[in-house]
Amino acid sequence: MCEPISFQGSMYSSDSFSAPQLDMDLSTAINSFDRIVGSLGEVKLYTHGSVDAEGYLIAPAFWMTDKGLAIYFAILPPSEDLHEYHDGPKPEDYDTEDKLITVTFAEAIRICWLDQCLFILQSRRDSTIIWDAQRLWQHFEAIMQMRRGWAPIHANELRLHQNAVELSLVNACIAFRRLATGKDFKTSNGSGTELLRI
Repeated sequence: MCEPISFQGSMYSSDSFSAPQLDMDLSTAINSFDRIVGSLGEVKLYTHGSVDAEGYLIAPAFWMTDKGLAIYFAILPPSEDLHEYHDGPKPEDYDTEDKLITVTFAEAIRICWLDQCLFILQSRRDSTIIWDAQRLWQHFEAIMQMRRGWAPIHANELRLHQNAVELSLVNACIAFRRLATGKDFKTSNGSGTELLRI
């Protein structure tokens, strides 16, 4: 059973998403994020969401599922453009008025971390949970308290929490790669669009 959820005021910034100014952005909180995600980070995905007048992501469409709060993503094939799609990834038999937007795999992971929700990858055949950021709440909380100076944390304890998040990220990348093996993907590297084969 799924229901669409709307959050007001959740603001991200940049081309489609970027939050380096946020102290709990995953790329800031976990120094090895870019190394772990690697080239997978540039794979283009699409989802439902809302953007402001400049094209900045305000909020993705959230869905309440049996497993918890989730965002549905799908891979954008390299030979297709987003405007060719009339429907996007979402739970079966549900609709949203949010428009389709593109994000990269790295951005999707970062969004799910900040919102502590499931990353669900939808294909024509089924939907698969790639990452469950909800299970990392204890680690998120500890890292946030240390970064904000709210509670003293010993360096070893901090490293324990960071290691748990890193292992979870590695597993998410493995799950994504396993579902995506043998496919070409559209990526964005700042200087244009190119293809990536996994």
